[in-house]
Amino acid sequence: MYKCYKCGEMKERDEFYRDSSKSSGYRSICKECDKKRPKKYNRERALVRYHANKEELNKYQREWYQKNKDTVIQKQKAYRDANPEREVLRHKRYREMNRDKLHLMELQRNLVRQRDIQEYRLKKYGLTVDDFNQLLKKQNGRCAICGTRITFGVGKHAVDHDHVTSKVRGILCGYCNVALGLVQDNMETLQNMIEYLHRNRKEDNDRIKNSK
Repeated sequence: MYKCYKCGEMKERDEFYRDSSKSSGYRSICKECDKKRPKKYNRERALVRYHANKEELNKYQREWYQKNKDTVIQKQKAYRDANPEREVLRHKRYREMNRDKLHLMELQRNLVRQRDIQEYRLKKYGLTVDDFNQLLKKQNGRCAICGTRITFGVGKHAVDHDHVTSKVRGILCGYCNVALGLVQDNMETLQNMIEYLHRNRKEDNDRIKNSK
């Protein structure tokens, strides 16, 4: 029999919660008295105890989880299967409360995915990320045609190469790479485009002058 210091009654051992920090192995107040205490007090006490033994508790939890991993996963799955509607509501509340965090995580995943895709494309030309950065450094970190700032893994950019010899020519932004592809590297077509723009620009300037 044990005496509860709160109510003063003598009770059986199973009427007390276990507590490894006590010499007896049980709390000094009975379960009934413990339940009557304000929940806020219990939370504050638990937080104080957690922060005082944070590393030790985290280590214990990790070790316990590794030993009981299969059992925990099975119980969690059984609970989800038995409570599908509650799980839907739980996920919905979590998304609402962590909208910014989830958005940031999605951006980070997309960035990693984009870097992986670009690394895979570099292998087609026998290049590594370091090779790419060296080429880009020679171009002052910019597109070799328009001068747009380029960073590996961010935005659209491409390794430009000669389609006849397969020789790597430089690093281009996505727009310039598409433009070269559309004209099929035909310098005559590109020159005609330049002359076309100059001609129309001159006509526009003359029209403005005449209207004044």
